[in-house]
Amino acid sequence: MVPKLLLKRAAVLFALVASAGPALSQDLVFEFNNPSFGGDSFNSAHLTFAGGYPEPACR
Repeated sequence: MVPKLLLKRAAVLFALVASAGPALSQDLVFEFNNPSFGGDSFNSAHLTFAGGYPEPACR
């Protein structure tokens, strides 16, 4: 008779092997956020407010 511990280990090993599939990923792409360093020019609210202009009112 096979010990219960061995059966449990075999069951866990089988579950891990059965659930393992190919690892899928995508390429990481770095993009600047700060427009001062080449980022998106629409992300430049800090430049507008640094010039002393009033903050726009939220509606």
